[in-house]
Amino acid sequence: NARRGNTPVVVLVGDLASWHAPYDPPLHTNIEQLADVVSCWTRRIVDPSTIPFTIRSCVQAAMAKPGVATAILCHDAVWVTDEEYRHCCDHECGPSNENSVSAISVDEAVAAIAKGKCGVFLGGELLLHESWGYLHALASGSGASLFCENGFARVDRGRGAPAVCRLPYKPSDARGVIRAFQDIVFLNTSPPILQFGYKDDSGALFDPKQHRLTLVPRCSVNSLSTIVDKLGLAPIVPQLDVQAPLPPLPTEGKLNPVRLCQALAHCMSEDVVVVDESITSGPAFWDCSKNCPKFSHLTLTGGAIGIGIPLSIGAAIACPSRKIVTFQADGSGQYSLQGLWTQAREHLSILTVICANGRYDILNMEMMMQGLVHQSPSKGLTDLGSP
Repeated sequence: NARRGNTPVVVLVGDLASWHAPYDPPLHTNIEQLADVVSCWTRRIVDPSTIPFTIRSCVQAAMAKPGVATAILCHDAVWVTDEEYRHCCDHECGPSNENSVSAISVDEAVAAIAKGKCGVFLGGELLLHESWGYLHALASGSGASLFCENGFARVDRGRGAPAVCRLPYKPSDARGVIRAFQDIVFLNTSPPILQFGYKDDSGALFDPKQHRLTLVPRCSVNSLSTIVDKLGLAPIVPQLDVQAPLPPLPTEGKLNPVRLCQALAHCMSEDVVVVDESITSGPAFWDCSKNCPKFSHLTLTGGAIGIGIPLSIGAAIACPSRKIVTFQADGSGQYSLQGLWTQAREHLSILTVICANGRYDILNMEMMMQGLVHQSPSKGLTDLGSP
């Protein structure tokens, strides 16, 4: 999920004393091999004097990818006095190697957007509040349509936000949205990929015979500013005081996914962080919440379900002054239920809304799209109804 979300994550792993491992004690394992599966950078620390340099290099590696970087700290590496450790910290680490944006790719993006009807996919920091003025200018001044992928890491949304279309999950729906465009530009993101392959389906969302794709990787807010400037446009100040109506609070009828999304959107307050792993129960929330007070929306990025509860913990610790709302599917929530104990222990300001439909609806939906009939005895493997 971190890799797909282009999110830098530093993992510190404690290990046995370096001289103890050769005896193959009960807890001995090949941590490097495990870490390499998900890490773009892995190092083992044995010498205490290398701790500051290695940890700083670990942070730089995570930021540069961005992705997961892992440092393995042997037990005996920390058997040093405070004075010895302070001496280690005197050594400076060299500067990081930051990737710059190609001027050619920026000019290609400008040329594509200037043609008129263009789809622009956004990722990373370009979906945060700091980019709103430039995105408003891009959409209103060039006629471009703004998109984000379905599994985005974070989008700052609510009143005053630019209109961004979330790409639908189902392949047929996603293709229907992008079919209207010939030129498609990807700023700080790459072309979205289908979650699964389907029989008699190419697996590609974009048709090379129809679509001309322009990629600007590592596109920062400054690069976005350059693109807007080269188009002859100026940032537009977001109208944050627009009092657009919220969805009405449902008071009649049986509770269903749409009414649940309306109720959640109706109750939203300013600066809430919504951690959204609602899966099949929450597609309506995107449209229901567009007129909410300003908030941050986080979702499942890599398809590895169970992220909602632990991601909420991270958000609450990072932003202690903000209310966190976890919009959690019941099936994927069972992968990380122990995180609820952590939330209580740390006294975190988290409200969890569980979509208790009692079944793995995402699996049912995927089996339908695969053309499979979900019958016994296999049905019992994914049925949450019993007990």
